[in-house]
Amino acid sequence: MQEFRKIIKTPPVILTKKDLEDLEQILTQNLPPPPKVAPFNFSLFAGDAQFQATSIIDLFAHNLPDVVDGLEFIIRGWTTTASIDRGISLELRRTYGQYQIHSSDEVWFNGKIQQINQFLQSKQPWYGRTRSQIARVLGVLQGIFISAAVYAIYQRQVVLTILTLITCGLLNRCFTAFQAGRLFPANQITLTPKASRLTKENIMLFCASLTAIGSIANAIVNFCRK
Repeated sequence: MQEFRKIIKTPPVILTKKDLEDLEQILTQNLPPPPKVAPFNFSLFAGDAQFQATSIIDLFAHNLPDVVDGLEFIIRGWTTTASIDRGISLELRRTYGQYQIHSSDEVWFNGKIQQINQFLQSKQPWYGRTRSQIARVLGVLQGIFISAAVYAIYQRQVVLTILTLITCGLLNRCFTAFQAGRLFPANQITLTPKASRLTKENIMLFCASLTAIGSIANAIVNFCRK
């Protein structure tokens, strides 16, 4: 018997509680109820804690935090002869996202991929299409401001030196936060509309932007004086 199988990388997404309910419907649509010995599995992760249930409704019955670090949904389709003929395993974390899908039914296989991809693409944040370039941009900026700091020290420009060194430090913190998924996360799952998006990483990025602007402005002023 032939089987179709694929691992697909997901785009960055921001999901709400309602989105998780819609995602469950997409994944389980037209599948028969699973047997009790192998139910659907829905999991949410927050720090060291893991919350599990056999449905989204039961999962939301847990005392969940406002924001979680990731999810894993495992869906299986069973035949009348008690064998698995299709399945989806979706995992979304702050630093990556992917799903694996398999089926012996090519029409279901291709149709489900299209459904999932369209849904996730519609939930992309404003930085979704450029997230893969953010690490490179932060690295280039760090290189530029390190060079600027060396130049400022050589020119004995105290204010410019301080501003560029502060910017280098903030950019390094931003890069570290990005690598950990705290800044521009690959996936963000918010379970309550009251959850604050004003994080220390966003504040660092704002401060880095201000000091960068200050550094550039100071350099322009000094250049004009010459």
